[in-house]
Amino acid sequence: MFKILRNIFFRAFFLYVLAGSLIFFFADRDRAWNHVVTSALSRYMPLPDNWVEFKRDRYKTALPKMKEFERYYRKVAQLMPFSPEAQAMAGYCYFYDGEIATAEKSYQQAVRIYPKVFNFHYNLGLISLKHRDLPKALEHFKNSVAVVPFENIQYIVNSRIYMPFLPFARQPEAVAAAMGAYTQDVYRRAYIQILSIGEVMKDYKVMLDYSRRAIASGFMDKGMAYYYAGRAAYELKEYENGARYFQEAVKNGFRYGQTFYMLGLCLKELHRPENGSAFIAAASLTKDKKVFKAEEPPMELLIY
Repeated sequence: MFKILRNIFFRAFFLYVLAGSLIFFFADRDRAWNHVVTSALSRYMPLPDNWVEFKRDRYKTALPKMKEFERYYRKVAQLMPFSPEAQAMAGYCYFYDGEIATAEKSYQQAVRIYPKVFNFHYNLGLISLKHRDLPKALEHFKNSVAVVPFENIQYIVNSRIYMPFLPFARQPEAVAAAMGAYTQDVYRRAYIQILSIGEVMKDYKVMLDYSRRAIASGFMDKGMAYYYAGRAAYELKEYENGARYFQEAVKNGFRYGQTFYMLGLCLKELHRPENGSAFIAAASLTKDKKVFKAEEPPMELLIY
């Protein structure tokens, strides 16, 4: 009986020591790794005063400062391989240093790790446009607007890596307003890209679908979105819908010559030639005689 108890005691003691050793090892390893990461990042980190200037000067690819940030984020991405925003920031610097292929790989890695961030997809779309690959760009922009805005904002404001670039980081009360304006701007850019590419590719089904989504989401000027919906509906021979969309475009202030002209064409197809002719004539008689030119969103990568 004594031997049995002694064996149980020694086994329990051995397991206790082993568990304690493992806990100490892993805790100590984590502490050691955190020390390595902190030391390395502190060594490479640019001066705090440079952050805002970096954001302002990102277009100047020859700027030595960009190389400084590239070195820093390259190191961050190496030490934090599972941090999607670290990969994205490295890609951002690569892009403006002219290393487009490397930038694309970095953003692809960011998307693989965590796909619920708008700018990862949007920036890949811009890179594809730079390569003149419209189908791929279209898919990336579609993926960008599929990201839930709230989840995107939540991720950004909770990221330590993005914090130096957030103008409202120390003003929590300003977060809602600032991120609301940001979201409106970037989602609007993405929708315009989708509709423009759809028109160039003559993919009118995509154009109509995303015009409707833009109208429902409120991220795009309604008059413009209705106009694109009407253009797509006309090309798809949905003349009744086309006429309705063009009328809504006019109601929402999109009073360009093309709007009246296309409305007239739809009415003619609906066997209302007298009304159609009147609108076609009105197209050349609009007060401002403005011609709508498709917008070209800035070809600039988004930091966040």
